[in-house]
Amino acid sequence: ALFFINTQISNSIMPDSSIPPANLLRQPIVVVLGHVDHGKCVDGETLVWLADGSLHKAKELYDEFEPRGKKLEIDDGIAIELGRNGPELLSFNGEKMVPVRASHVWKRHAKKLVKIRLSNGDYVKTTQEHPFLVFDDLSIRYKRADELANGDIVLGPERLPIKYAFNWKQQILRNMARSGGFVVLLDEKKSGNFLAHLKSENKQALKKQGIISTSVFPASRFRVSDFVALVEKFGFSLSEAYDWIAMFKNASPKWRAGHTSLYLKLPSERNFRNLGYFLGAWVGDGSTNGMLHNNDTDVQRAYQAALIDVFGVTSKVKRGHTCWMVAPNGGKTLSRFLSDICGLPVKEKSSKVCLPWICQVNEDCFKGFVEGWFDTDGYVSPLNNCIEFTTKSGKLAREVAVRAVSLGIQGTLYEKKGYHFLRIANRRFLEAFLKAFTPHLARRLDRVKDAIAVSSTSRLIDVYPLSECMRIQIKKSLPAKINRSVPYLTKYMKKSQVSSQILIQIARHVTKPNEASFSLQQFLSKNLHGFRVVSSEVCENASGWVYDFTIPEFQNFLAERVIIHNTTLLDRIRQSKVALKEAGKITQHIGASEITAKEISEIGGDLVNRFKVAVQIPGLLFLDTPGHEAFTSLRERGGSLADIAVLVIDIRQGIQPQTLESMRILKQFKTPFLVALTKIDQVDGWMKTKHNSFLRSLEEQAEH
Repeated sequence: ALFFINTQISNSIMPDSSIPPANLLRQPIVVVLGHVDHGKCVDGETLVWLADGSLHKAKELYDEFEPRGKKLEIDDGIAIELGRNGPELLSFNGEKMVPVRASHVWKRHAKKLVKIRLSNGDYVKTTQEHPFLVFDDLSIRYKRADELANGDIVLGPERLPIKYAFNWKQQILRNMARSGGFVVLLDEKKSGNFLAHLKSENKQALKKQGIISTSVFPASRFRVSDFVALVEKFGFSLSEAYDWIAMFKNASPKWRAGHTSLYLKLPSERNFRNLGYFLGAWVGDGSTNGMLHNNDTDVQRAYQAALIDVFGVTSKVKRGHTCWMVAPNGGKTLSRFLSDICGLPVKEKSSKVCLPWICQVNEDCFKGFVEGWFDTDGYVSPLNNCIEFTTKSGKLAREVAVRAVSLGIQGTLYEKKGYHFLRIANRRFLEAFLKAFTPHLARRLDRVKDAIAVSSTSRLIDVYPLSECMRIQIKKSLPAKINRSVPYLTKYMKKSQVSSQILIQIARHVTKPNEASFSLQQFLSKNLHGFRVVSSEVCENASGWVYDFTIPEFQNFLAERVIIHNTTLLDRIRQSKVALKEAGKITQHIGASEITAKEISEIGGDLVNRFKVAVQIPGLLFLDTPGHEAFTSLRERGGSLADIAVLVIDIRQGIQPQTLESMRILKQFKTPFLVALTKIDQVDGWMKTKHNSFLRSLEEQAEH
């Protein structure tokens, strides 16, 4: 980055009786030019969280929002400016996860990706410069994907603030209308205003306009596509219209077709737990028309009760060729509810099944789904004292693992002989499972309780490497006879890796606070989980595209189960107010940011006091120009305004093309400059301190 500073600064910061009053000085101009941008770019298959609990592939999310904003084309891709209409993602604000809207969605060309495999079984593919939030000896920092090494700890959230504001009623009606072949019967009392409005309309005219397919609606019976069109035409909401529906069924749109399907009830929020159980059990042991194949009477009864409660459908238990079956009377209507409304596969179910969207956006429905899936495809291992789910669908295992984070549950994923496994181990996560879910299979529930009694900490999640120096400092903060309070702690502290459960116990017994114990408390307060990097490899990007979502406030978002982040030096100065109009963290305009005199003093901190600098200017005006190589002309326009410059170079990356171009601009305009190195705290051997001042930090470093 280049900071071009008007020459008035050199006079304005020093005490001098000849200096005019501050209200007569204009703000000195600081132009940021030639900085190197780091894009937050992920593979299109990466799962990205929305604040409503739904999970979307990065590519699908970009495609959904691309038509909704202003297109900004650059040399290697497209950014869509969305303003306040972007998707609401989950972001880490430095203390906890919070919902924040993305101002831009981003699509870029990329030939190479780094594939990171984590100890929880997740694979994350990103561009090489993509930063991850990582653990670093009780502190957290950001590290590029191509710099991650085996054993590094990548961080993700412990729990998520899901808003559950998704309009599921609207989505069900839209899915029914889109797929066609559904009819609804309205409750005439509840839909009275709608029916009165329809009666006053010229239905033939509406048909000619293409709004509806027929002008005859006998006995309040509507094709869903016509019903949705009329509701929106008359200005009613789809949510209230959903509540007018008494029954629905499958019905062919063909003339003279038989209409033998039975009418069913639509789900209500009251019975979402049972809806989830029905879906989860069917995913585990189901087949066509909602049939369930299972020998356990507890599961059969729970499945039958769910069918009655949710759809008003009766069922029979009968013997099949290999096991007992629950056969519902829902016919094709029930079958189409599974496929056309919930999005579950009709063919090759076992390998293509996924977590239904309705279970993603409602907590009760998700809980019911896991309970049904656990009763049919779950298993409690007496050998490993853990819960395991087995499926042919890697997508299902992955989505449930990611979604379970919202309930404080971390699972590990692995594959064996063509099957995918989701394993939940560790007493902490088993207890969270038992708190969140109540399976109907009693014997399996008892086995979970037995596993909790003998389970220990996980070796795959939340095991943190601590330096010998840090362990010594932590030990100094504890009482002399700490082993009486925390058995075997002295033995644990001799190991280079310590579990989060031990760290929590240490924090509770600190009696002599020091810098190490302070760092420990700060880290634990952020409620993060750590996942070890198992492998890292550069691979070809088959699609040729990567995707990004700009979060102006915090410059990070949650992908899969980890936090990925991006910052710039100017963001630090402006306290994260910079990126309001940046796409993919790549500034595409010369944007102005005002820094007041008070803020200069606060940011300068120790330096201002140490050198007794009097800030007598009204402030600084920063002009930020693009770091992307495509914007040379904008950088030259910014550079032409300056009189003095600071050339900032990332010590980890050295001289970059933008740096050389910045030096050319300096020569062209004959601008004097200084050189400043950033990221020195990430140099091997540098000991981090809590001071912002480089001089004070340098004084605390070891001589060698």
